[in-house]
Amino acid sequence: MRENIVVNPTEWCGNLEKQVDALLRFQNRVPQTSIMQVIRQEVSFGDGTKKNPVRQVTRYWDLDGNFLFQKDDFMCEQQEDG
Repeated sequence: MRENIVVNPTEWCGNLEKQVDALLRFQNRVPQTSIMQVIRQEVSFGDGTKKNPVRQVTRYWDLDGNFLFQKDDFMCEQQEDG
């Protein structure tokens, strides 16, 4: 069963000791971490309009050719402006 991890932002304010304690509590809840090889691909994306400008998008694939995710800073900014 996967546990939801919630870190209270107020735990990150204040002195260094509180910050370290909060970080250690968070780290102890991460179920598994590993290093793996991926294929990183830089591609041009967009049609040149204001809503969809031409930009560089980074895509990541596993070594079997399965698409994992992409990083598109423009789309992240659009969501934040929301």
